[in-house]
Amino acid sequence: TDKGSLIIHGLLAEEEYTLSETRPADGYATANSIVFRVADSNKVEVKQEDGTWKTKDNNHVIIRLPLS
Repeated sequence: TDKGSLIIHGLLAEEEYTLSETRPADGYATANSIVFRVADSNKVEVKQEDGTWKTKDNNHVIIRLPLS
């Protein structure tokens, strides 16, 4: 998005979704994609590198730039 925030509605519980940045702002690197799902509890869970899921307490998913 132009302003850096995105709200998504209508996601199905327990389905995996991938959030990817396709065009970073000028002067910025492309952030790593993240895989997330909405659990039956309506909490957002983010898939970790080891394949486990981490619950996000505030239901916010944040893409960060890769560490150099």
